[in-house]
Amino acid sequence: MKTRKQVIKDTVKAYIKNNKEDYKAFLGLIKHRRKGLGNKMLATFADKKGRAELSLPEKLWQVLDMSMDDPRFLITNEEVRWFGKTFPQFLIPYEF
Repeated sequence: MKTRKQVIKDTVKAYIKNNKEDYKAFLGLIKHRRKGLGNKMLATFADKKGRAELSLPEKLWQVLDMSMDDPRFLITNEEVRWFGKTFPQFLIPYEF
């Protein structure tokens, strides 16, 4: 049986392989968002207090969210940190 982390890794890799154009466009969006950061280590929401750490393409988010039951995808701080370190291309700030 695959571990939760392995399922996430396999799902992200499959998304990248099967959605090359969407993935490339998404990376351009992340690059643009990073350019606008006043602080390279911290990204904030436009109109709310808080920290926006990750951004995922909608299709990828939906697949991951549907495939995770208990707990749901990215609900724990530990999983958010692991995902950001494993897939830094989805980080809004350059690192945490």
